[in-house]
Amino acid sequence: MADHPANPTITTEVLLICGLPGAGKSTLLKGWLAERPDTERWALMVNGIAGLAGADRDPGVTVAMLAGGCACCSGQVVFGVTLTRLLRGGPFQRLMIEVSGIGHPGRLVERLRIPELASRLSTRPTVMVIDATRPDPFFDPNHPAHQLALDQLDSARLLVINRADAVKPEAERALCERLTSLSGGSAALLSDRHGVARLSDALSALAGY
Repeated sequence: MADHPANPTITTEVLLICGLPGAGKSTLLKGWLAERPDTERWALMVNGIAGLAGADRDPGVTVAMLAGGCACCSGQVVFGVTLTRLLRGGPFQRLMIEVSGIGHPGRLVERLRIPELASRLSTRPTVMVIDATRPDPFFDPNHPAHQLALDQLDSARLLVINRADAVKPEAERALCERLTSLSGGSAALLSDRHGVARLSDALSALAGY
């Protein structure tokens, strides 16, 4: 990690987006990329580009593909190499990282805060996308994804509730109450009924963390 970006005086703001498989992470990111000011250069690290069609054709966005497994587990070496190469192409005002659906964002946050990176990266609290139509991992301790859901939730400070329009209001309310309880009340809840939550609203919600 000894390499430095073209202009090390610019600090890149980092946002990690996690969530179980199919929660809507790519849809959220696509909406956020649409908010990029013309004067800014952004970078994006993803496990797959399928849900972000066109992102790699935007001259203001540099896309890096992750390979070799979950970036926080078996793919840590690949993640480090990919990140180093990406930063060489900077400077970037913002870097958004889509964590694998089976990933543990807490481990990535620790890696992003090592001394070699901390001086040029400002890592914001993690955002977690949750599918309101699939609440079982948060309620059922016997669900296969229960512990993974709790691990991701423990790392997040902003929860984007996706597809809330597809469930009854009482079901949405029960899910939000459950998430607040599991997170210790520390997470902000942002209910998103269209698959997209504005980045500006997300950053405002994270301002207190």
